[in-house]
Formats: sequence, structure tokens, C-alpha cells
Amino acid sequence: MKRRFPTLTDLFSVYSVVMFLLYGWTLLAFIWKLPSWLNYFTVGETLVILAYSLTSAFIESTFVTGVILLFAVVLPPRFLLSDFVLNGSILAMCVLGSAMIFLSRYARVSSSMVDAWPVWLAITAAVFIFLLFLAGRVNPIRQVILFLADRLRVLPYLLAPLSALSLVVILYRNLV
Repeated sequence: MKRRFPTLTDLFSVYSVVMFLLYGWTLLAFIWKLPSWLNYFTVGETLVILAYSLTSAFIESTFVTGVILLFAVVLPPRFLLSDFVLNGSILAMCVLGSAMIFLSRYARVSSSMVDAWPVWLAITAAVFIFLLFLAGRVNPIRQVILFLADRLRVLPYLLAPLSALSLVVILYRNLV
């Protein structure tokens, strides 16, 4: 059963890519709204909003990495586990990047969003399969993705303490 799981180093690299995408998206949205919030909230209230945002990004990134790990365990090893850092990073970038683009394009729930969802999902799957094929055949693309996954490994060391502090703030505000 141990052979069904990736190594902790590989899992940490994929987790770093997921953290980069989700924390980046969260912080971008926070910074985008910050000027208007400063007109209505105090600095302390704005920092509490940041604490909630960081905590939710931590929970989301842990969940997404868990789903990728579940896929690696359930699927045959040649699909995801054989080169977990590369395949998991491509999966994270495709799914999360597609979700970000989809949500920014269809910011309001409407009938066009519901109609576009199956097509969008099919395009995302096609892009994922194409990138997997391309990364397996073109070595520079493979090296760039692995380089990014390796360099992003510093993020959990920076963001985990901030997320832990954010969680403490949230627990304090809700329990006291």
C-alpha cells in the first residue's frame, strides 16, 4: 500500500503549487477590495477579514492537495503517481486556473454560467490532457514546471505561520 502514495517531498511540492495558486488568488482579491474596505472598516476589522481569507485559503489548499492525493491513490500509478510532481502540478494548475478564469468571467450566477459549465469542463480536461502529453514529450516544458514546483516550496514556510496566526485570531474572535 505504501507504493500507492507519493513521497512527502513530492506531495510538498504539489502542495506548494496549490498554495501559490489559491493564496495568490485570495490575496489578489483582498488587495483589489482593500481601498473600498478602508473607507468603511477600521484597520483592525480589515485585518480580521484578511485572517478569514488566509484561513480559508489554507483550508482550500489542504483540501485540493488531498483530492489530488486521493486521485494518486485511486487511479493506476501510471496516470498520476508515476511522475507525481509534474502530473499533480499540471492538474492543480489546470483545474484551479480554469476555475479562476471561469469565476472571473462569470462573476454573477446566470443561465449562461450554467450553460457554459459542461463546455468549460470539457475544455479544461482537454487542456489538462494536452499539457500532460506535451510535458511528457517536450523536455523544456517539463523542466519549467518542475522548476516552478521546486522554487515554490518556500511558500508553505512563509504562509503556514500566517495561516496559523489567522486561525488563532479567528478562534479567539469566535470563542471569546
